[in-house]
Amino acid sequence: MSDDGVVIIKVPNHGNEYQAQLLEDGLITSHRWIAIRNHISYFTAESLKAIAKETGWKCASIFADFPIDLFLVHPGSSYMEDPALVPDVH
Repeated sequence: MSDDGVVIIKVPNHGNEYQAQLLEDGLITSHRWIAIRNHISYFTAESLKAIAKETGWKCASIFADFPIDLFLVHPGSSYMEDPALVPDVH
């Protein structure tokens, strides 16, 4: 990669504060987003920045795309309550 090259890293935003609040409020029933076989590691914005820094990369920006977690509070689209909905939600 050249000195001015760019790397884009995309990771799931699971285990975030919104999900933790939904769990605490009883709006979801478990931590089913923790999927060890499917996701080897989980990251926060802070941990991704730390990895970039430790490996010599500069973090230019971090952003989230569509907030898929909104589906968790709608009974007809909660992919955590009905795993069969996962393909349609994504």
